[in-house]
Amino acid sequence: FIHHKIIGKLKLPLIGAFAYGFAESTLVSLYPVFLLKQNYTVDKIGMTLAIFIVGGLVSTVPVAYIGDKYGRLKTLFIATCIVLISFIFLSFSHNITATNILAFTVGAGFSPILPLAIALISESVSKHQLSNGTSMFMGIYSFGCTAGPIFSSLVMQNIGDSYIFSLVIISFAIFSSYIFKKINHRKIV
Repeated sequence: FIHHKIIGKLKLPLIGAFAYGFAESTLVSLYPVFLLKQNYTVDKIGMTLAIFIVGGLVSTVPVAYIGDKYGRLKTLFIATCIVLISFIFLSFSHNITATNILAFTVGAGFSPILPLAIALISESVSKHQLSNGTSMFMGIYSFGCTAGPIFSSLVMQNIGDSYIFSLVIISFAIFSSYIFKKINHRKIV
């Protein structure tokens, strides 16, 4: 039984888990199809996805360290804004060089979001509520992973392929605005 007060305390990490899962599954499952429709070769698609992964590998530890040192919320906000802007430009990129640069910045901003959001759980709940918090986090993440490709593919079918990341962008806009609200609330309190 999960008490509603725990959900209230974990609203920010749960929104992050959903947005992360939604974006990750959309990127992995639909973006290669999108690139194929843009006449990218399989080699170029593989390179773009590899560059995304490298961006994540390079940034996760340093960004998590920065979050520990200067504040997880501010670091999470910056990472989320980088991802948001990069996904907007990635949606309209038709140049392989620009696509690869944006894939790197998406990966660099994107990969640290999950560990930073998980770390916020331990700041938000007591030790005996931690297992409930992390299980809720993973459940919401899984729901985001399931919803991402389904709803993004519906958008692509009904509106157009270039709108592949429109729901991802909306979810990260909601997440970043919620983080911004939390940062300002902490300043006031």
